[in-house]
Amino acid sequence: MPWDPEEEDRRIELLPLYYDNDMPPGLNHELWTWANGRIRPASSGVKTTNHPVFVIATAMHLGADAPHGKFGDMQEYFKRNCSNGEFLLRTIHTCLQHLPAAGAAEYLEVILKRGRSGYTVRTNTRGLEYRVTPAAREQVEEAVRSTPEPVGQLLTKAWNEAYGVEGDPFDAYMAAFRAAETVLRPVISPNDGDARLGKMIRDYEANPNKWEFLLTESRPGAKEKGLELLDGRETVMQMVRTIAYGQKDRHVFESDENSVTEARAAVHLAVTIAMMCETGAFRRKPE
Repeated sequence: MPWDPEEEDRRIELLPLYYDNDMPPGLNHELWTWANGRIRPASSGVKTTNHPVFVIATAMHLGADAPHGKFGDMQEYFKRNCSNGEFLLRTIHTCLQHLPAAGAAEYLEVILKRGRSGYTVRTNTRGLEYRVTPAAREQVEEAVRSTPEPVGQLLTKAWNEAYGVEGDPFDAYMAAFRAAETVLRPVISPNDGDARLGKMIRDYEANPNKWEFLLTESRPGAKEKGLELLDGRETVMQMVRTIAYGQKDRHVFESDENSVTEARAAVHLAVTIAMMCETGAFRRKPE
């Protein structure tokens, strides 16, 4: 059967993010080309200790195996060792710190995003940082695996739109909104298959005592001491309200939209809510 582009579009899978040594060859090559462009010989042919290759070597505190003071050998040393993802990323990080150039940093971010790297250029362009920590990524994967298929598909779409190369923050937020709505419906409004998030919030607020959270207030005499009492179910519902009422195009005005950073926050809230519902940490009290 011939390849069907429409079928390809319908296939929803969680987009990967690549970290140090799991980078695909294409991304590794592009990153090495960028790094080499920052440390390659100057057109003047000057090969003093002020040359970028020696500046980076010194800043990285390379060991005795590095050919210190030998220009050509040092170039080859970087080329050889940058086949290792971790060393390559350290080199790039050091280039950003010690050979700053806004244009080069902007193009590097294009490469990282296009290659679905787990790293991003810092806002001040002086180094790399996690785009998403591996632990956060694993949490998303677990939520997609363990929740009902409709929820998992919505979380997958939310993630892909939030972190994909051609993602859309509006679509990411909407998918996160719908994921939270879908996973909460059987917990809060089990008799209303069409209940929307706003109605679920109202149903909860009408009688919060119908629900419970596994973690409860455990400090002896907390109430007598005038401490603010822990209410785990309210913590969950505050996250739900944040997703429901934080969507700007619904609650501010039509021309205002959530940024990609805000959309990503909504995605991670939806993942957390989904896991708490699926594990039974947030649940309806037995009748």
